[in-house]
Amino acid sequence: MDERRRQILQEIKHQCQEYNSNEFEYYFEIWGLNWYPWQLEVSPEQTIQLSINDLLTEDLQYLEDAGEIFLVKKYEPHEVANETEFGRKRYRINNNKTTP
Repeated sequence: MDERRRQILQEIKHQCQEYNSNEFEYYFEIWGLNWYPWQLEVSPEQTIQLSINDLLTEDLQYLEDAGEIFLVKKYEPHEVANETEFGRKRYRINNNKTTP
């Protein structure tokens, strides 16, 4: 795992611990042409802030493939309240695995 993804994982774990949770949701919003801000949430009221400002779906897929996180739910478009949200997924941190 490269340093950037290790940092993403550590920051997600740390912030989820602060909110006493082992799950988070990821989604991105389309605000305009080629502008796709991402969000991580423990709950709608608790947004996770990372020092990395270019989190990609591929980063989370890498962490999932590595066994660091598990996909819990992939939301269907009709399950999302805001029509500007896309790709909403719920993940669970694998607390049984330690990152070297």
